[in-house]
Amino acid sequence: MPLPARTRALEQMTPADVAAALRDDARLLMAVGGLEVTGSDLPLGSGTLIAQTVVEHVSERTGIVHAPALAYGVRGRSSGGDASTGSAGLRRKTLHRAVNELLADWEDHGVEEFVIVTMHRSEAHMDALLMALTSTARTSVFDLRSFDVAGLLRQPGHPFDGTLDASIMAFLRPEGGWAGSGADPTMGQAVLERWIGLLVDTLGTQPG
Repeated sequence: MPLPARTRALEQMTPADVAAALRDDARLLMAVGGLEVTGSDLPLGSGTLIAQTVVEHVSERTGIVHAPALAYGVRGRSSGGDASTGSAGLRRKTLHRAVNELLADWEDHGVEEFVIVTMHRSEAHMDALLMALTSTARTSVFDLRSFDVAGLLRQPGHPFDGTLDASIMAFLRPEGGWAGSGADPTMGQAVLERWIGLLVDTLGTQPG
């Protein structure tokens, strides 16, 4: 899956470009990830990379502007109770406040609907995003892990035990060597394309 040739990346646009784009479609996409363990052999930022990849391709196909990814989610803990080395995060109320402040600024600039895409295991993380407050703009939160991809899996079982994350990363970053640890890059590509397609189908029309 090549990088999109035409994405509307907010940080690469001039204020005039953003204003013109929002007049055409007053929505804004944003990935919210995390610096956390998604698989013992995977980079801590895998969830952010996956969510941002989905956002970039959805933006390319729909023309909706997308913001830079927010790479920190609600702080998670390993099963032993200690934070995994290198991981870092925010408290639920801190993420909630940060998202509220970002959305308030963009709402002032004409955004009428926010589309947040995330891939994070913490229930508190989702709560922080679902409780985002705006004056009049709508906010939708899409958790990629909630999408049904069972029909694309090569083996039965829980899809989010780290194998699916590794398969997607093996497709996105084949140089990482994850395909040799049971990951299936072909399955990873199929799941990624399913997620992108589902979001495009949902967002492909102008808001009413």
